[in-house]
Amino acid sequence: MNPIMPGATQLPASTNGGPMVGGTPRVVWHTTESAPGTLKGVSAWLTEQQTWSHLGWDPSTGETVQYIPADMAARALVHNTGDPETNRQGSACIQIETVGYAAQPFTSRPMIGLNTIMAWLDTFSIPRVGPAAGRMGWSTWAAYNGHCGHINVPGNTHVDPGGIDYSALFDTQTQPAPVAVQEDDMLYLAQGPTS
Repeated sequence: MNPIMPGATQLPASTNGGPMVGGTPRVVWHTTESAPGTLKGVSAWLTEQQTWSHLGWDPSTGETVQYIPADMAARALVHNTGDPETNRQGSACIQIETVGYAAQPFTSRPMIGLNTIMAWLDTFSIPRVGPAAGRMGWSTWAAYNGHCGHINVPGNTHVDPGGIDYSALFDTQTQPAPVAVQEDDMLYLAQGPTS
């Protein structure tokens, strides 16, 4: 398992959530609550807020940016003092900010580049299973081994990524390949806005 996703544009965060505490690996899916084509703006916002996920992904284009290596914790989940771990729980707790809206689940449209992301996630021995409905309790979260949404994580109040279809998420055989991203866009992601 490579903590750096092959093919993802690297835009390193200035900090991360620290080392993982160990246990079963998992994936947490988020939505950015923004329209397709806005990954540049999302990256800038995550930097401003210092609430990075591991990946930012636009399923309308396949563009994928990595902010934090998967062997370190992300910073996109709420972790209140005194609560059990959220961002650091598991041997991996890979968080993916998906460009889209919770009210319009991203799994209802073509998900360009999903096959590449899922192949990388599979190297962490994270089973392609989704959660039971609702927010998990702390003991369920600590033992969880699979994919879930921000909506399922205890100690958090967000409802993203909405009602995604996990069977569609796991069906990478029908997903289109990523499209090329213009080099100007890559330069923007590497350097940020110039004005």
